[in-house]
Amino acid sequence: MTEDARLLVLGRVRAAYGVKGWVKAQVFGDDAANWRDISTWHLSATENGPWRQQEAEECKARGEELLIRFAGVTDRAEAENLKGCWLAAPRHALPPTAADEFYWDDLIGLAVRNGKDVHLGRVTGCIASSAHTVLRVQDGETERLLPFVAAIVREVDPAAGWMRVDWEADW
Repeated sequence: MTEDARLLVLGRVRAAYGVKGWVKAQVFGDDAANWRDISTWHLSATENGPWRQQEAEECKARGEELLIRFAGVTDRAEAENLKGCWLAAPRHALPPTAADEFYWDDLIGLAVRNGKDVHLGRVTGCIASSAHTVLRVQDGETERLLPFVAAIVREVDPAAGWMRVDWEADW
């Protein structure tokens, strides 16, 4: 799969919504409205695929959720069958980020160093919390959970493959 065609997981179907085939989806990001213009989604029962393409006939942001009506899904029973499915889209279908914003995929694999230039590990995943994103940083057997907030994350350079944080190795 080319860099441009790789799929990024953007959310998960939480439940059916109404009786006309709509689903309610949790989105992994700050603003559900960012995803409403995606016309082709990829759905899977697992976070890693296999993926099947599904066209969205309508998509609306509602608070921190998306409401999606997929082509061919015409009633509540069909929508309920999608509960729990992971939602992904190709990278090229996503809106560009601002200079200080990142898709989680941009962060995975980055080397993490603190202000003393001590290597703390690599970002292996991100966790959504109600307050902010949490970075999973792995260094051998040691896993650190770092809040992805400006007070901790000082610099991020995905092109160079690293980030600098205010975090001590023994924390």
